[in-house]
Amino acid sequence: MLMKIKTRYYLHMLAELMSVPLKIIPVKNNRIIFISHRGGSQYSDSPMYISEYLNKTGKYEIIWIVNDTEAFRYLRDRNIKTVKYRSLKEIYYSNSSKVLVTNMFGFPPYVQAKKNQLRINTMHGGGAYKALLSSKSNAVDVGKYDYLFASHNINKCNLCLSGCRATSEQVYRKELGYRGKILERGLPRNDAILSPDPELIRRVKEEFRIRDKAVLVMPTWKYDNNTRNIDIDYRKLVTELHDQYGGDWQVLLRLHHLSKIDISDYLEKYKDIVQDATYYPNAQDLLSSADLLITDYSSVIWDFALKNGPILIYATDMEDYIKERGFVIPPDRWGLSVARNEDELSDNIRSHTLKELKENSQKHLQIYGSFEKGDATRTVCRYIERFTDRKKTRRRRYEKCS
Repeated sequence: MLMKIKTRYYLHMLAELMSVPLKIIPVKNNRIIFISHRGGSQYSDSPMYISEYLNKTGKYEIIWIVNDTEAFRYLRDRNIKTVKYRSLKEIYYSNSSKVLVTNMFGFPPYVQAKKNQLRINTMHGGGAYKALLSSKSNAVDVGKYDYLFASHNINKCNLCLSGCRATSEQVYRKELGYRGKILERGLPRNDAILSPDPELIRRVKEEFRIRDKAVLVMPTWKYDNNTRNIDIDYRKLVTELHDQYGGDWQVLLRLHHLSKIDISDYLEKYKDIVQDATYYPNAQDLLSSADLLITDYSSVIWDFALKNGPILIYATDMEDYIKERGFVIPPDRWGLSVARNEDELSDNIRSHTLKELKENSQKHLQIYGSFEKGDATRTVCRYIERFTDRKKTRRRRYEKCS
């Protein structure tokens, strides 16, 4: 493990050093490049909301890094260019863009940090839950190199977005060692949660044939792809939800996009009440449409709490997870209902009203110190517009003085 992470760190630094000549590529003032998730696997998350906002202005050349240009060819009809991940085109466009936007820890080694560029990290989740680094302890060599790698990458960004005080202090500053500017206004993807679109919610419920109430089961990704936190008696669950809260409940089961879990047995066994929502492209639409969330350590806790949605934490593998990865802030300090087995989950349903669960979500936002106002997209896009217009503004002032 130590040799692997040391090798990764030094190879990354060597590749970055070898890429220094790329600094000669001139920056185009209206060019903005985006990537969402590892390898450009999605058109989604906060980068998508920023891209959509800026594309409407017609002022910018919008480029997306994707893993399959044919799969995202529909973007071309909206005047958005696509370039393949780790291609020569990506290297050129990344180094010639005025603004770069990512939701990962940083940028690849061939992206040179130039003074006249704005490099934005939106992060791909709010709050502060599971540890981001695979080894938390910086006292040991593995943790040391893990930290150095992550810290170096995040510090290639010169603007990070934050939805709460815990993200700013515990994640960016403490865990990742980020030293740059933090824009504390919320995450663009959560504007849609704070200002829900009734027509969109109607379409989602129609898509999944939701007759009345929907419980969204959405665990985080696990290295070993274990199924423990989706292994629920769903027939018993919807009966308990009906008995305690009323309504006709159905289950939307959504796995992490990196998950390799086969859920076909669950879909067959509970085909009348459970639907696979993993394929659905935008998680925010599902969160806006769901009436209750069951998750373990996923950052969607933060998103769902913003709508004061009722949340039940179901984490049967917590002890193992603490040993393998750990938490930035432990679950017993989240202010939420936590169950470590199915019996505790049932007890938590029976012992909490929906009002109490919603109050827990409000308490959670207070504990974490929320910055979310519902205008994160507009705020960061105005920041981008001021940055790209800076040279023009200086030129106009000079001409006026002359």
